[in-house]
Amino acid sequence: MKDLSNQGQYVAEEIIKAHPDAEIRIFACHFHFVQDIGNDVLHGNHNDLKPYIGDTKKELARLIRDTREKVAGDPECVARAVEN
Repeated sequence: MKDLSNQGQYVAEEIIKAHPDAEIRIFACHFHFVQDIGNDVLHGNHNDLKPYIGDTKKELARLIRDTREKVAGDPECVARAVEN
């Protein structure tokens, strides 16, 4: 299983190079598959929702940015940051 990102593709290619005789089946992650085709399928509905989720999306982006800054150097501090 892999995601559909460039990094996921590179990993899959390296695994296949390392094990050329193996039967390797690669399945796409459902999340990334839906993300990849979602724009085509749900474009209209997504645009209808944008005015309602805009602030929420900004707040989530800020939360992610702040969390990355707090936990970047110390993986164990993730738990502490969540508790705080």
